[in-house]
Amino acid sequence: MSAYWQEREVKQKLRFQTKTEKEIERELRKLYTNAADKVIEAMEFIYPSLLEDEALASYYYRYRKYYKLLEHINKELTLLGKEEIRVLESKLMNMYNYSAWKTLKGLNYSVSNKMELEKVIQSLMDNRTSWSKTVWCKDGLAGSQRVEKAMTQLQNQLEKGMSDCVLRGASKDELVKTLKSRFDVSFSEANRLARTELTYIQNQATKDSFKKAGVKEYEFLATEDNRTSDLCADLNGQRFPIDAAVVGVNYPPLHANCRSTVLAVID
Repeated sequence: MSAYWQEREVKQKLRFQTKTEKEIERELRKLYTNAADKVIEAMEFIYPSLLEDEALASYYYRYRKYYKLLEHINKELTLLGKEEIRVLESKLMNMYNYSAWKTLKGLNYSVSNKMELEKVIQSLMDNRTSWSKTVWCKDGLAGSQRVEKAMTQLQNQLEKGMSDCVLRGASKDELVKTLKSRFDVSFSEANRLARTELTYIQNQATKDSFKKAGVKEYEFLATEDNRTSDLCADLNGQRFPIDAAVVGVNYPPLHANCRSTVLAVID
């Protein structure tokens, strides 16, 4: 396959990745907005009782109200985490399927018909551990564990935000503003995670397809613009044996929000 057709194929995969990023962003925004609304509604209802004078409300009464609220938050965030994992698992597998399809077709992988190619791609997917159970980052966490960790951090931030507001005697409007900002930060982090995971899964599908088609070597291809990292720029154009590919070292993604990919080196 010529360099022209390879670069055309890469652009098609990146367009699909961008489309998928937008789909994930829309779905995650809906999930986070819904969770935020439910948590804030519960907090608005209980918050006045937490500010009551001790002469009007016993410590035990406020303590019980507070922990009932924490249980509610935990329930909502557990559900949010599960839904986030469901969305990511589905969209990432779609990305894998598309990337493998374009790569194998571009390499003129020999199959008798479309159905046979679909079977080959399905076998590649079946041989992979699901994204939610895959550990590939330096943090040593699988996909689902990163989401669960983010939910724990969000709960801690919500509790801290509420406690601070209670101690300062802040207004309900200030409380709502504080809690919304915590959800906004968590949503941004979830979106960043999704973009990085898409780059990972797209390049894993490409690597699996290269191996299936007998490609022995790949060329690192950075997206060259004013946002290109030094790490990616330094590796751009370098060639490596496919069996020596190491994510984060000489194979993308090299970092969060990485946009690099690879080309097949064909003699």
